Amino acid sequence: MKKNGVSAPIPYADDCTDRDTTLRSIQEYLSPQYQLRWYMGSLGSDTLAFCIYPTSEWEQIEQEFGAEKVAYYFAPVQANSVMFEMDMNEVFALLEQRGDA
Repeated sequence: MKKNGVSAPIPYADDCTDRDTTLRSIQEYLSPQYQLRWYMGSLGSDTLAFCIYPTSEWEQIEQEFGAEKVAYYFAPVQANSVMFEMDMNEVFALLEQRGDA
C-alpha cells in the first residue's frame, strides 16, 4: 500500500496471504483519519461485514450511545484482531459469550 508517497508492504507470512492480515493492514493505513470496524452481527455468517467511517463520526456515535455498546456491535479492527482465522469452536464460544448463541 502507498500513503503520502511512502510504500508499506502488507506483512503476510512467507507462504501465504490471509484476510485478517489484509484488514489489519488496511486499518493501520486508514488510521487515524478513518476506522475500520467489524459489524459483529455478521459473526457466524459465511460473509463478514465491515464499516469504514471517519474517526470523528465513530467518536460522535460513541458519545451518543456509549463506547462499550458501539464496540459490541462494531468491533474496532486492531493489531491483534482475528476475524477470518477463527475455528468454529471459537466462533460459537464468542457467540455464546455475546449472548447471540
